[in-house]
This record gives sequence, C-alpha cells and structure tokens, in this order.
Amino acid sequence: MPPRHAPVWARIAGTWRRGLIAEWITTPGSGAWECVITADEPPGSSPWQGRYVYDPAAIRPRHGDVPPT
Repeated sequence: MPPRHAPVWARIAGTWRRGLIAEWITTPGSGAWECVITADEPPGSSPWQGRYVYDPAAIRPRHGDVPPT
C-alpha cells in the first residue's frame, strides 16, 4: 500500500505548495492513480487542497524546506 500522509511538494498554478497525501485512489482497469492532498501550510494560506491526478512532474516527495526547481 502506498504511504499515507507522506509529505509532498505539489505544483499548483506554477507555485510549489507543501502538502500531505491523505489517500490514493485508482479505478480498476484504468492504470491511473489520483491522490487526495491536504495542505501542510500555515493557516490563512490560499486554499488549494483536493483530489489530483498523480503526475510525478507536479507532485514530488518533500524531503526538506527547499521546493523543487
């Protein structure tokens, strides 16, 4: 089972945002994955969390405080 609550960087509207993967979803036979990402940012940040089609270019593991380039 893929990890849950894994820290990630998610590129939203061209900006890297901090998030946590809460769920992984797949439709049988489709081969595609979606994930539910919750924001891992200070309260008052602009809302962006939700369900996204997994794209490794836009959702990356977060190992530190420096976003991907």
